[in-house]
Amino acid sequence: MDFLSFAILIDMCVYALIGFIVAKVGRRWLPEPWNKPSMAIPVALAIGAIITLATLPRWFIWPH
Repeated sequence: MDFLSFAILIDMCVYALIGFIVAKVGRRWLPEPWNKPSMAIPVALAIGAIITLATLPRWFIWPH
């Protein structure tokens, strides 16, 4: 079983949850398009994907 795929999937779900929380908590302080989950979640996923790809060699439990 490939655990790396599940780890990346859960990691991206965490980034989506972070984007949702930022949109809900920052509803008062963020400007109009940024305080909606439809804008904050894709931005958080894109930033999370960049972080995941940059740190991907550290994710391997067993070296290849």
